[in-house]
This record gives sequence, C-alpha cells and structure tokens, in this order.
Amino acid sequence: MTNTLTGYTYIYKAGTGPRTFILLHGTGGNEHDILTLGEALDVDAHILSVRGNVSEHGMNRYFKRLAEGVFDREDLTKRTEELTAFIHAASKKHMIDLSNTVGVGFSNGANILLHLICMHPHLLKAAILLRPMSAALPDAVENPGMPVYIGAGAHDELIPQSDAEHIASSLKTAGTDVTFNVMPVGHRIGADDVHLVQTWLAALR
Repeated sequence: MTNTLTGYTYIYKAGTGPRTFILLHGTGGNEHDILTLGEALDVDAHILSVRGNVSEHGMNRYFKRLAEGVFDREDLTKRTEELTAFIHAASKKHMIDLSNTVGVGFSNGANILLHLICMHPHLLKAAILLRPMSAALPDAVENPGMPVYIGAGAHDELIPQSDAEHIASSLKTAGTDVTFNVMPVGHRIGADDVHLVQTWLAALR
C-alpha cells in the first residue's frame, strides 16, 4: 500500500526478518521500481521504498540538477536533510530498527544515499550504492566504519568507472569499510549485481 509522510510517497512492506531496506530509485522511477531488487536481496527483509519528491520534466528525482552530471549542491544538501527527517519519522511510524537498516540506492537514489551517509554516518547500519556519481560527495566526508558496497558498470554510458573508483577511495580515506565491484554491464542493475550484493549482505554483521 502506498503511503505519504513528511512530503514523501512510499511503500512499506513488513517482512519476517530483522533487517530493513530503504530503497531509493533512479531518475524517472518511483517507489515500485526496485521493490523486486529488495525482495531478491533478502526475501525476509522489511522494505521501505521511497519516491523522489523532486520533479524534473515529470521525472521523479531526489534532488535538483543543473545539467547532466551537474548537481545543485544546495538543493542536494536540503533534500538530504528532508530524507533524513523522513527516515526518522518512518522509523517511528513503522517501528523500524535503524541499527539494522541498510540503504539501497540506484543512480540518483545512490547519489542522495551517498550524500546522506557522509552527512549522517551513524543513521543507518550500511549502504549499497549502485551506479553512484562522485559529484554527490560532500566537501567533507565523514563515515567511520560503516560498511558500504559500491557497484559500478564497466560499460556505464553515464558514469565512467573512474568516478566510482574516486568515491571508493574517498570513503576509504574517511574510514569507511568499502567493498567495490565492477560489473560487465551499463547503467542498469544486472544479475551479477544481485548475486554479489547477496554475498556481501550474508557477511554483514
């Protein structure tokens, strides 16, 4: 069932296990887009799938951009704080244990998730960033110890592999526990992504 809370439209699906996923879609997607990804990663997990609250020519996004690959940094920070407030509110409403919650973002969703875990490094347990862009990194990166999975595409037509490598390097320098993999695909989520993330989650403590 679709819900609204603090300006966000979302789906919450209760699971039978202890883990919760917060799912954040790519540009033009919605709260239904990566539900199957969350279910594939952990069939028992609770799922909170959030629609972006910014519209770009009718496409849902999580923050404004000035051009392809050029982010409105002020809006990114503002929307990150809005998303953080939403996560707190949703955790209270649905009794979500944030200490066992993993953020899962694809493309635009990965970008705001990247910004969020750097600005609020203790909010979530871990984060999965699929096809993120380094432009989403804040000026000061703080992320001590959080496990982060980064999945890049070797043939990504929008984001060069070096961009994801820069994110991984920046996070590692800040003390983040980074796992970095490159998939032989473009700007999409493939079966190899799912398999490798499943393996990473299985080892997550």
